Amino acid sequence: MSTSTRIWSPRVALVFASCAGMLLMATGGSALARNVERAVPVQGAAPIRPALKYVDEWGWVTERDKTASSALAANDQGNWFGGNDTVSRSATGAYLVTLGGMGVLGGVPHVTALGKSGKYCDVLDWYESGDEFIDVTCTTRTGAPADSPFTLTYLYSNGDPGPLAYLWADRSGSAVDYAPDATYSFDSSGGTNTVHHPSAGDYQVTLPGLGSTRGDIQVTAYAGSGLPRDGVAPGALEAAPSCGVESWGPAGADMVAEVICRDPSGTRADARFDLTFLQGIGPEGSIQTHDAYLWANRARAASYLPSQHYRYSHPGGSINVTRQGTGRYTVTLAAMPKGGAVVVTAYGGGAVRCGAAGIRTDGTPQTVSVRCFRSNGQAVDSQFTLAYER
Repeated sequence: MSTSTRIWSPRVALVFASCAGMLLMATGGSALARNVERAVPVQGAAPIRPALKYVDEWGWVTERDKTASSALAANDQGNWFGGNDTVSRSATGAYLVTLGGMGVLGGVPHVTALGKSGKYCDVLDWYESGDEFIDVTCTTRTGAPADSPFTLTYLYSNGDPGPLAYLWADRSGSAVDYAPDATYSFDSSGGTNTVHHPSAGDYQVTLPGLGSTRGDIQVTAYAGSGLPRDGVAPGALEAAPSCGVESWGPAGADMVAEVICRDPSGTRADARFDLTFLQGIGPEGSIQTHDAYLWANRARAASYLPSQHYRYSHPGGSINVTRQGTGRYTVTLAAMPKGGAVVVTAYGGGAVRCGAAGIRTDGTPQTVSVRCFRSNGQAVDSQFTLAYER
């Protein structure tokens, strides 16, 4: 579907009153100030969301029942609007996530398979129509549809002070540098994100004004062959792509992340993907509840505290990574509650995929089990990044 034929409904306006009594109406593309103001009802308008002079709309779910549509436990769902989140299964490996009350045009989702079997889960589609809808597809490592539990996060912002950036890299085989669709691209510095594609499966993402030797990168493959859309069946499934981060770091004032994508055989192959960069904030943006991230960069170490430049926890608490065996790790997030959602991304550019084997639901401290596999299904030690929210 071409851009001109998209049929999203307009973004619901937010109305604010300043202390002087003046009204400000903001659309999804506005760059707004950062303080909170009192919301003023407008007769006949849609329900007014929490009034912020910038908006971070976040949501997350953890789906543990892989074979049927199911209600989600309180510890397995959350969104900024306070709506009810659901997951429905329509076919083998096909799921529709609904973030209740959160319909917004833009943002990006991330998804990670949950379990010990080495399944893959990718984003197939996302769109808004009153609520936010995200199609998830799960497969075996060879690309055959397969039921799997999964964990998913979503973030939209129109002015978070960050440092924060995200994008949907929507032109998998582009021979020229390009700026991703602005609807699905955000940079807290105000710059325009760009993607360079030097060779098959290799992408260099530039995030202007965010250069540093800190932070966190998460990447999720986009498995649909079409565009995100509203109320239209998802595009044909691409062959279970997987994408990871090979490196990230400063290039002058900018941040450059190297992303590597592969087909099920492990061969580098072009693919679309979603990418999010965080520094000193969590995957819910600057409006934080319980958030954490880390770069687990010592694949064979028995137990260690990740580098202070690449770990974060709000409201605080230690983070520890323990290796339990080949390709098996336990991440302890001391200040995080039971439940929540995570995103896990393999690091290093190899033919490796990492996922979450478990998220603790019966107490604290929070522990997340991580498993890493080669494309042939063999367990392998690997570096990875992880972001948590609750």
